[in-house]
Amino acid sequence: IQYSLVYRAPELDTGVIEACREHGVTPVAYSPMAQGLLTGKYSASASAQSVKGPRGGIFTESRLSDVDGLIQTLREVGDVHGKTPAQVAVNWCMAKGTVTVPGAKNASQAATVAGCLGGGVSEAAHQVGEKRGARAAKVAAATLERRGRGG
Repeated sequence: IQYSLVYRAPELDTGVIEACREHGVTPVAYSPMAQGLLTGKYSASASAQSVKGPRGGIFTESRLSDVDGLIQTLREVGDVHGKTPAQVAVNWCMAKGTVTVPGAKNASQAATVAGCLGGGVSEAAHQVGEKRGARAAKVAAATLERRGRGG
């Protein structure tokens, strides 16, 4: 299932996460970094036109602005625990009981993903991220969902 701090439909809207738990199934979550949106690489302060490739159509200035507060929270939580925003985002999905499938296109990104293991992010930090993520998800996820369905 697609699942991240900004795409929480399986948890909040469709009940897929709860249904998995009820049936003893561990959800497999892909795109826990929301196609890179939660990595901190992209921001509204940097030009949205600088986003290249397929993300250029979905990482609009408005979308980036909508998640800036969440990215800042991920940075703050990460700073306390020695993690990057991407690692905090993936760790959040893991803490929600999913097996995560984060993407990595090079060795550096693979090393970042490996750094997610071992957790180290407190429950309080997860709650802060979850509140911020729920607010950002209301605005940010719509295009991710359409895009994921071939749109």
